[in-house]
Amino acid sequence: MPIGKYTHFIIAWSLLACLLSKGLSDVSAKDSPLPTGSLVVSVLSEVGLPPEGLRIDYIQTSHDFLIGYDGPIPEVGLPDPPVGFNLILKCIPWSEIEPSRGSFPYEDEEISYYPVIPPGMITGNDCLLDFGNGGLTGWPDDLQDLAFEVLLERVPIYLEHAVRYQTSRGISLFVIKEPTYPNADLMSLTASQWVRLVKLACETIRMEAPWARIVIEIIPQYLPMLGYTPYTFLDNLIRGGVGFDGIMMVFSRPIATYISKSGYPHVNWVSGQVDIYSDLGKQMFIRFSGVPLVGLESERQEWLKEMVTVLFSKQTAVGLYWDEEQLFPPRLYGVSWPAKPIEPPASADIINPMLSFIHERTTRGEIETDANGQAIIHGYAGEYEIRVEGISGVIITHIYRGEERQLDINWPTSDPPIQESPENELMDLESKNNGHKNSGSGIVFMGVSAVLILCLGVAVWNKERKTNIKSRGTN
Repeated sequence: MPIGKYTHFIIAWSLLACLLSKGLSDVSAKDSPLPTGSLVVSVLSEVGLPPEGLRIDYIQTSHDFLIGYDGPIPEVGLPDPPVGFNLILKCIPWSEIEPSRGSFPYEDEEISYYPVIPPGMITGNDCLLDFGNGGLTGWPDDLQDLAFEVLLERVPIYLEHAVRYQTSRGISLFVIKEPTYPNADLMSLTASQWVRLVKLACETIRMEAPWARIVIEIIPQYLPMLGYTPYTFLDNLIRGGVGFDGIMMVFSRPIATYISKSGYPHVNWVSGQVDIYSDLGKQMFIRFSGVPLVGLESERQEWLKEMVTVLFSKQTAVGLYWDEEQLFPPRLYGVSWPAKPIEPPASADIINPMLSFIHERTTRGEIETDANGQAIIHGYAGEYEIRVEGISGVIITHIYRGEERQLDINWPTSDPPIQESPENELMDLESKNNGHKNSGSGIVFMGVSAVLILCLGVAVWNKERKTNIKSRGTN
């Protein structure tokens, strides 16, 4: 039979093959680690052919993936970013900013209690809005038994002062701590009240610091009898248009944490919880708090190394934090606040696997341009310094996770060095999710088209077969 008679089948099977390939590639793109990106550097000559063989040196100076540590610091100190830690959380409660109604003593102080924040370091207030963690000593004097509607009047005033003061001193990440969790909800707010409160807080923070990251901290424990359903609460926030950026999941033994035989949070279980909450389309910060020292230190380090590797590979995970005791800033005046850790701090050697992990994933190298004047830099997501042979100065640019970018450089040139200024390294997960949705619609369309064409091909073949049988019967 001539090939033309199989046209419908060929087209149908081609579409199905494309569909299968597309489906597999989408799964691969969604599930693949994508911890790196690339930068295509094109050196353009002002006269003649593009230069070939130019040496390009590059070094990563910051990481988009955040790794923080709060615990005993070795006497030798820690290396600076990008090899050192790049995330630190401080607990600055409401009473620290406003000890009594309308009193904001920090505004009269000239001394800043924050050290100079090195480049690439992200600092957050872990207790910006917290109705637990130490009880009433963390609130202003008059906040206890305050009517909810009055509380709604107080919150934005406090947050305006707190965010304005703290952003001026380098804080750019704000945590709303464990809303609705029974042990951290001493005001006994209802779920709907919490939604209103969190929405108001996010709007106030966004007005004062549009660039800041707003994170909702939750414990992944489902307690419907006590009214604690964190996934549902976060989903309600999103449906209600609450503009927060990320979710901080706290894993603490023994609360809401499946422990492995080694005595530490089970890697696969933590990974599964991150996947579940990642479906909400938000950035994921993973935090381990107060995990006690058990077994050998080598076992502890091996567990943490495996945990960091797994979390780093997830597209939605943007940071990991390990804290063994809360870090409190020096006081400018006396405030009663509990600062003792529940568990004794572990050995400072726990930092070794985290620092090794960062060091191994800090990109640096040297390449040369090809005949087209191009060179491709593959590296982990973060900021880079690039030096091109024959061009004075440093080019500062950024490599984004899972993306390929183009950087054009004129050579030789008398222009000042290029410095890109990315607005914010927050991953636009919503647009990525929309991209997956659009991709899914395309797959459905291709599948329907393939089935229709296949059916048409079967119909044509069946018609031809009947015609041939009829003609043979006539003959």
